[in-house]
Amino acid sequence: MKKIITVLLVLTLVLSLTACGGSTTTTTAGTTTGTTAGTTAGTGGTTAGTTAGTTKASNKYDDAAEINIGIVTSITGERAQNGAYTKEAIDMWQKEVNDAGGIIGKKVNIIYEDDQSTDQGGANAYQKLMSRGNINATSVSLYSSIVLALEPYIKQYEIPTFTGGSSAKMATLGNKFLWQIRYNDTLAGSTMAKAAVEVLKMKKPVIIHESDSFGQGLADATRKELIKLGLKDEEIADYTYNKGEKNFAPAIAILKDKGSDGIIAVSQQIEASLIMMQVKASNLTVPCIGSTSYCSEIAIQNAGDAAENWYSVSDWSPTVQTPAGKAFVEKYNQIYKKDPDLPSTTNYDSVQLIKVAIEAANSCEPKAINAEIGKIKGFVGVAATYSPNADRICATSQFLTKNVSGKAVIQEVVSR
Repeated sequence: MKKIITVLLVLTLVLSLTACGGSTTTTTAGTTTGTTAGTTAGTGGTTAGTTAGTTKASNKYDDAAEINIGIVTSITGERAQNGAYTKEAIDMWQKEVNDAGGIIGKKVNIIYEDDQSTDQGGANAYQKLMSRGNINATSVSLYSSIVLALEPYIKQYEIPTFTGGSSAKMATLGNKFLWQIRYNDTLAGSTMAKAAVEVLKMKKPVIIHESDSFGQGLADATRKELIKLGLKDEEIADYTYNKGEKNFAPAIAILKDKGSDGIIAVSQQIEASLIMMQVKASNLTVPCIGSTSYCSEIAIQNAGDAAENWYSVSDWSPTVQTPAGKAFVEKYNQIYKKDPDLPSTTNYDSVQLIKVAIEAANSCEPKAINAEIGKIKGFVGVAATYSPNADRICATSQFLTKNVSGKAVIQEVVSR
């Protein structure tokens, strides 16, 4: 009899446990597992299954006390002036943000790495940043060749990364974590060609450009647009030079031999200053327009009065008249006793967009930040208004400028 009672008790207990099984859940990082999650949600229950969508998953980035933003720039090497402008702007932004309480209640920490002004140095610097394992987002070089060298590591580590580089090739790489803060070469080429034809009245220009992805890409885009505007391909002369070139007499000789009536130049800052000086020394009086380097503080300072009257398709000018731009120039002048240059504004606006994305996500997890960057619409920065497009190009405008008395004076605002 005792044995029968014992068996009945055991059976009763088993049946009881089976009947209660529907209310037993296992949760990991805020999500419900097992076959009951759908049933619980469907019946309007208040178990873990219904709160999974509103409970933020735990991760090392959101659990950390600080937000870490990595900056890859030229601290040493021939482009160290760019690094100095970059660091000044980022340091200014960091103080502003931390003095105001940080981002989502966290202090912002900036980690600088030196690309040594070389492509391989950029790749090494980015990998060094990633080896820390705690970087939330990054802003990297203004130079497209450096960015293309480190791009595979952006794809590998999946950390949202802004660049001031303008190569159109970046949009073709399918890297959803790489964002171009300013116009790419395809857009800039259209602006440059229209200015050359419609403003400067060129009919037979010579295009002087570097052989790297930036130089060739912008030159090709400009030529294509010139032809659309009615110029003949065979009457557009071409002179290609390699990085580090110092003698541009052959380019000037081609201009004279071809009977060219204008110069369209695509260069980095150092070469831009040399070209402007050598054009002036040759006593040429043809109209000249260059890429954004030709109105940069660095190139204008190096070229002196040889920069006078050069036009440029520019992503920044300290003569900007927007409230945000003017306030930035005024504060920069107060702190550093000089005007900001393009590396200042590309990096300043990049970290501003990172801040906007973190606040929108209420998270500093890299993929969450990246998703919100793509949703930004109409953010007014110091250099432009930003609405990233499908190619991950963020700026919606740039300037046509003219160098007057050592300043790049805005002639026109061009919008996409």
